[in-house]
Amino acid sequence: MLNNFEIVFVHLGEAKAIHLWKNINNIKKCWPDYTITLVSDSKNNLRKAEKNGILSSEFQITEYLGKMLRQSKHNASFRQGFWNYSILRLFAVLQYSISKPDTRVVHLESDIAVFPNFPFDKLSGLHKPSWMRFNESHDVGAIFTLPNAQQSQFLLDQFTQLFSEDPSLTDMTLLNTFARLHPDLFLYLPVAVNGYDGLIRRDIAGNSESVGITENFALFNGIFDSAPLGMWLLGQDPRNHLGRIIRYRELPESYIQPQQVQINFDETRNTLYFNSQVPIFNLHVHSKEVKYFGDGWRRAIKSRVRDSHKLSSSSGFSIRAFGKLSTDYLKRNGVRAIPRGFAKLFKL
Repeated sequence: MLNNFEIVFVHLGEAKAIHLWKNINNIKKCWPDYTITLVSDSKNNLRKAEKNGILSSEFQITEYLGKMLRQSKHNASFRQGFWNYSILRLFAVLQYSISKPDTRVVHLESDIAVFPNFPFDKLSGLHKPSWMRFNESHDVGAIFTLPNAQQSQFLLDQFTQLFSEDPSLTDMTLLNTFARLHPDLFLYLPVAVNGYDGLIRRDIAGNSESVGITENFALFNGIFDSAPLGMWLLGQDPRNHLGRIIRYRELPESYIQPQQVQINFDETRNTLYFNSQVPIFNLHVHSKEVKYFGDGWRRAIKSRVRDSHKLSSSSGFSIRAFGKLSTDYLKRNGVRAIPRGFAKLFKL
């Protein structure tokens, strides 16, 4: 058991997020000695966490944060506050870290599926904050480590200043802006490894060391998925495609091109590898499908890996996502807009 170390999830708003609870329960089973904390602004979710034996901490939007969000240039009504919640997640985990000065924090976004080889011990031992690179202008804080309260306070102060100067920043561009200004004050987690050129999109990544996607591979001897691997293998968020789950779609803006390597599943270790050699510690489950987090995750992942070798089952459908989209559409546009909605659907 690691002392003074917590796995921290953040869930803002009242959305049910079934995958979150499946994910937490799966981690509890795999690492029963680790402390898991949920940070939330929802009384219902805080109570649910406590009933499930999970520590909880209430997040409250300060007057200054509220003022900052009102200056945001993003659509506050999009998906019931998606943009605000995305950036608030970073502030919430930072505030929690500051409140626990002797605690090392490894924050996981709710849709990060971790495998039994996930290196919590190494992540919690890092001496600088860390996150992942996506491309030249975007970083990913889906795995976000904080060694101590002092560094968290510095990040909070810097993030607040950067956002006040540029209210168009998202969570991804905020992290990237900080990284370019303070390259020595954080670490990039490895999302690729040199020697496997097929995985790295050299036309935009150039030198993988200089852009930060491989420089710390030796610390872990494996790679993390910031989004491209999970989106390619398991599918993109069905809310972006009217309920359709689209797999094997290339992300030309990403430094990583999963379609150029083969992903394998080792049944004896319950671990993913690419080209049967390099361990993959997690997948970013952009589709939010709960089957990748529950008791049957091994079977679900194994099946998807097998299909990927033939590029079969390239799409699926989420009734839950389609139903939620339909409900939100009716709330915004009314019953009279139904014909227009169906016309849009059948154009896909």
